[in-house]
Amino acid sequence: MLGGNRGACGPHGGVQPKPGMDHDFEEGYKRHLGWHRQNGDSWSWNGWTIISGDATGYFVDGTFFHAWSDLDSPVSPAADGADNAVTWFRMQKFDP
Repeated sequence: MLGGNRGACGPHGGVQPKPGMDHDFEEGYKRHLGWHRQNGDSWSWNGWTIISGDATGYFVDGTFFHAWSDLDSPVSPAADGADNAVTWFRMQKFDP
């Protein structure tokens, strides 16, 4: 356990915006976080951009200090994925 009563689980991920779409990517991410708030997600989400090293330009987001059991009840996974697809997924770069 980290931090007393805080859990040790922290789902996170990293993606890279498509070239020239940094602003749209950021705004899409904000809209997607709005979806989370509107759908009762009580988790705090953090996001940052890596500015040096091999992963420069990648955007990382995550939510931290959860108990493992918190992952058993995510907020509407199918609806979350659908909103993600229209708000910021299309602005993400995927390398082959």
